[in-house]
Amino acid sequence: MITLTDRDAERMCESLQQALVSMSNGRIKESEAKDMARKVLDRIGLDNVIFAHKGPRWLARQIIDHLPSTSQ
Repeated sequence: MITLTDRDAERMCESLQQALVSMSNGRIKESEAKDMARKVLDRIGLDNVIFAHKGPRWLARQIIDHLPSTSQ
């Protein structure tokens, strides 16, 4: 069993937040990314094996790919 510290959780959240901002090409702002990262990680859990294996950039790409389109 892996024990995560609060600092580990904060690093994971920051990594996801940075990936969301950088990979979204301006669609997601810093403040939005912070909220999204916290909500997603709370929902999936920090000990989720998929997140641990795939990493924050993969998870960010999944989130971005499922955002509603802004074009009309």
